[in-house]
Amino acid sequence: MNARKLFFILIVSVLVFGSISGVSSALFLDFLDDTAKQPDTNVSIVGINFTIPAGYEESKVNNSTDEYGIVTVNHIYAGPEDIIDISVLYNGPVDKFEVLDKKHSPTTIAGKDGMYASADKYYNFIYKQDDKMVSIVARNQSIVEKVISGK
Repeated sequence: MNARKLFFILIVSVLVFGSISGVSSALFLDFLDDTAKQPDTNVSIVGINFTIPAGYEESKVNNSTDEYGIVTVNHIYAGPEDIIDISVLYNGPVDKFEVLDKKHSPTTIAGKDGMYASADKYYNFIYKQDDKMVSIVARNQSIVEKVISGK
């Protein structure tokens, strides 16, 4: 064989085996990435049920009580690129809570009437449920809807 044929066979071999190894390494990396295979997680915060999408894990929990006796329970879930922040307020005059700033507008998400605002790549939805006030902050409205409805 002459040098040209050897060089051609070498190039074709590198291309074929390189593409096979690229596919197999992509499959291997996909196998290691459990996010796609993980189910959503159902959680209950102060008796209110939420659905946390696959890929998010609880990273922080805060509880506090203000001078009026209103308790705030805050759970933060970290995902691959962002967070979901859920706060539930209760044990006080929650029924009198109003969102008075001009950034929030009335809307309904997943059957819940509330107020929303969007800024800095995050979406905030605030609504009342029973004798509690709920605030959810996420990357977009579809994540907020999934957290509330599970769909």
